[in-house]
Amino acid sequence: MNDKTLKDLKELRKERKRKLKRDNIIKFAEQSFIEQGFDSTIIDQVALDAGYTKATIYNYFESKEDLLTAVLAKDYEVMFNVFKKYIEQPRKTSGVRTIGDAYLTFLDNFPGQASLLDSGRCVTINRTIIQKEENRQTLTESEQEFTENETKVGMLTMDLLAQTIKESGIEGKVEPLRIVKVLSAFMPVIRELVRRGNVGGQSKKEIKETLDVLFTIIENGVKNYAD
Repeated sequence: MNDKTLKDLKELRKERKRKLKRDNIIKFAEQSFIEQGFDSTIIDQVALDAGYTKATIYNYFESKEDLLTAVLAKDYEVMFNVFKKYIEQPRKTSGVRTIGDAYLTFLDNFPGQASLLDSGRCVTINRTIIQKEENRQTLTESEQEFTENETKVGMLTMDLLAQTIKESGIEGKVEPLRIVKVLSAFMPVIRELVRRGNVGGQSKKEIKETLDVLFTIIENGVKNYAD
């Protein structure tokens, strides 16, 4: 083994160790953000829970906001994986309804992560990223991950939406990205309907029937949309 190969292996091990430590911090931070909320989350406590010092946290993240950005980036990745796995399975639905059903699967399995993504913080983060890009400022690692993973979810959603647009005969008359942005606003609505159903003692079947009404309204709206 030559010196270059040995150096490469050492760098690889170092990077793996760095990633494991960073991922561990993100895991405990996510738990705190879900349980305590952003404002009540204390970095000192996150560091204690993760087994690191506060200084270590700030070696990996510029601020509490940057740490939240990393958490949301991870949550988008989880959402993408759930969506992808769902749409690859045999199903009877297509297009908009599939997007809704896939989100329900994500919500059912990761309610805390869905709550964070629907909290409105993503809008603030996107605004910050856009401003930094306009000013040609370097994005943090967390911001880069956030942009990449949010884009992956958006592209997957657009692919599904394109199917509905094509079947509806409105292809070329509507900008898919506009509809994706509108659909994203319905995610908190879906989550709230599920929450109300659970509080009201509804069965999963009854909650699903209520959501089917919403999905039908959205789907018909897309199909009859004219730019």
